[in-house]
Amino acid sequence: SYMRTVRAEGNYGDLRLRGESGEAKDYEAISVHLTAPSMHKVDGKHMAAELMVLHKPKGAPNMLKDGVILSMMFDDTNGTESNIFSQFGFSSEGIASPAKSWTASHYINLAEALSSSLEGPSYKYDGSVPVPPCTETVKYFVLGKAQPILTSQAKSLEAVLSCWAGGINKRGPIPSPFLGQCRAVQMNTLNVGSPHWEATCQAAVANGTSFRSGMCWDYGMSQEKMNSCVKSPVDMSASKASTTGAELPQWNFKTIKHVRVMPSNYSVDAIPLEAGVAGPLPNFGTILVLGYKYMVRKIRIKPVSSHTYNGLYHAGELIIECLVFGDEVATTVRETADFLGEQHHARRLQETEDELHRLYISVPIKLGVESPLLRELGLPFQAYKDSIKDMHHYHIETAVNLEAGIYGALNGNYLFYSGGMVQPGCPKWGVRWIMFETPITASLAQLPGYLFSQKQFCSVVLRVAPGHFTLLLWGCAVRAELHDTV
Repeated sequence: SYMRTVRAEGNYGDLRLRGESGEAKDYEAISVHLTAPSMHKVDGKHMAAELMVLHKPKGAPNMLKDGVILSMMFDDTNGTESNIFSQFGFSSEGIASPAKSWTASHYINLAEALSSSLEGPSYKYDGSVPVPPCTETVKYFVLGKAQPILTSQAKSLEAVLSCWAGGINKRGPIPSPFLGQCRAVQMNTLNVGSPHWEATCQAAVANGTSFRSGMCWDYGMSQEKMNSCVKSPVDMSASKASTTGAELPQWNFKTIKHVRVMPSNYSVDAIPLEAGVAGPLPNFGTILVLGYKYMVRKIRIKPVSSHTYNGLYHAGELIIECLVFGDEVATTVRETADFLGEQHHARRLQETEDELHRLYISVPIKLGVESPLLRELGLPFQAYKDSIKDMHHYHIETAVNLEAGIYGALNGNYLFYSGGMVQPGCPKWGVRWIMFETPITASLAQLPGYLFSQKQFCSVVLRVAPGHFTLLLWGCAVRAELHDTV
């Protein structure tokens, strides 16, 4: 949880910018975020607060592949009351009863709030999604003229964020982890330019950091190879699924009392160190699917779902990896190499991994009450989070009950599909997925998004209109379009 904002969704109007060749490019303003202190810095210092307006291309489902964020600062030096803060509920007297969500008193007039700053300078840079997966797809326009605000209003916002969003601290500016250098900033331009993710991927491939961005995983791959291997993730739409020939899986999960928890580049992984069901490898139990018996070998906790569900992302995804009986030799080689970091296993691993048969179970995670399963795995306890943040593993020696932790999902609907991995690489083998529709809940502090986020930085013809809507606290704005996670 590092974005730490209060969010209000609504139809705020359109933003018109210019493309690389001077053509008009229109964006829709879809949400407004307030945070205190500011996300960006001015001359090395945080401002009292910051407003960010998130835009998606006009007609697009979301802003994940191309987005614009318009930012405006607030200064409490000899400040006066900010109307837009008051419209959000942060008046000079403070918010009456800080809560996770509340209803706006009447309207939010974004046009009025921005009008004065739009007359001043602006600064544009190519940046990233400010939350996991941090793909390089966002253009930032930061308005240079700050608006006045009362210190009490900024402090009221800080109090709400401290109560419901895990705090107010922001990660400091860092060079792009892909480019290895600071970003170029342009002043007073309407030119949004062309997408910059390709240049980022080119540099990332050259310096070996392409694994950090899902946008770069298939960069440079031939179209023929891409067509043959990029099969996951998919958008899960129950209305498009077949209802014939499906044989019900049989679950046989077991409670495990000794588990190793390890961070990876993409997830936090839990691996059993004892056998729930007698077999050649430690496991969380077994699953029988279409006549094949699988060992439940690993639980992955991933911030921001890889799959979409009727076009929308969830705050996280629980992926349960299962391996068919008979493939345990290759798995032992892989896990020995992974854990010990022994490079000499690579050739033997390559010879065997193509023959594996995998079943992955996907359970969506939405923000809500704390997940007992994630708590059993050490989240959100600070000592364990520190270990993960430092990329160290730790051991759990209390009961981990997988079945109880996903019981609600197991009793809901699910879909089968045959696909591939949701991480870099294009192995010859495929994956059979079981996709559950019913999400489990997890608290903001339990999702490890802050471990994998790379905080990035950085006039506009704006047509906006006030609207009426409900205010929602967006503690870790995992993605602006996650309507079901608040």
